[in-house]
Amino acid sequence: MSTMPAGHGHSEACCNIPPVVSTGYDAKGSYGEVDELKTYVTGPDDASRGIVVIYDIFGYFDQTIQGADILATSDAHQKYKVVIPD
Repeated sequence: MSTMPAGHGHSEACCNIPPVVSTGYDAKGSYGEVDELKTYVTGPDDASRGIVVIYDIFGYFDQTIQGADILATSDAHQKYKVVIPD
């Protein structure tokens, strides 16, 4: 991913993390079961840190899944495993 310098008081992340699209997104993770709960899991297997996403009333909405995928890959120096339990 290329980097664009931040300007006008904006965060560098605002200039370099891709926007969430409303339709046509292909999830990078997969659905599985964790403690008998349907769970979306994304991120590299060798991740050293984890993030648990608790969604709102919309559940497994495309933008929620895409947000989890972005969190898993947005840091060039740190790898994250992201899970969304149902």
